[in-house]
Amino acid sequence: MFSLLRLFALTILYVPLTSDASTVDLVSGVIGGFSSDQAFDGTEAVDIQSIAPVGLTISSLTLREYSARTDETLGARIYDQQTGMLLAAEDILVRSGSDQSITIAIVATFAAGHTYRIGFFSSFATASGIDVGTPPLSFTPFIERTGLFAITGVFRSSVDAFPADPYRYLPFISLELMQTAAAVPEASASSVLTAFFALLCSSALLRKYGKAPT
Repeated sequence: MFSLLRLFALTILYVPLTSDASTVDLVSGVIGGFSSDQAFDGTEAVDIQSIAPVGLTISSLTLREYSARTDETLGARIYDQQTGMLLAAEDILVRSGSDQSITIAIVATFAAGHTYRIGFFSSFATASGIDVGTPPLSFTPFIERTGLFAITGVFRSSVDAFPADPYRYLPFISLELMQTAAAVPEASASSVLTAFFALLCSSALLRKYGKAPT
């Protein structure tokens, strides 16, 4: 299924990056309602699959709508989704305050086609998010608006560890890309038609055989 998402993103949704468009909002494109001040007492993370044609290096993660009753440690975490291995971690001290936007410098390179679980660890805090419904059947994967990443799940853990439990609240997370991909061509009319034809074929195969080619 996600091979088709990748084809669709590369030919229709992919937006070449410039130095003025290096922030990726992982909530853009989601369907759900705003949910205010949910308890944030563990690790909350999202699965993102890189569907760009090249590897992408990030320089920071940002958590928005974060509220701390006292001074708290907030940690950014990046895991390999398949192995659960912690790839990068950085902590900072956050002062007490409401509805803060906190950016943590953290460096990691995302390989094309691979899936990562990225998020934050906190204790005794709250954060707003998007209510995507009761897990696990409610979440619908989507491609964020730059077309670089497919968001495929939301997870949490009550401790500072790989979050494995499906979660209903999608945190307001964005990331900053360190490099540009300006050399990647924009979608042409022929590539759009090719993607559209591929999606039509996939839909026909799904109806006939119950599965699509990967």
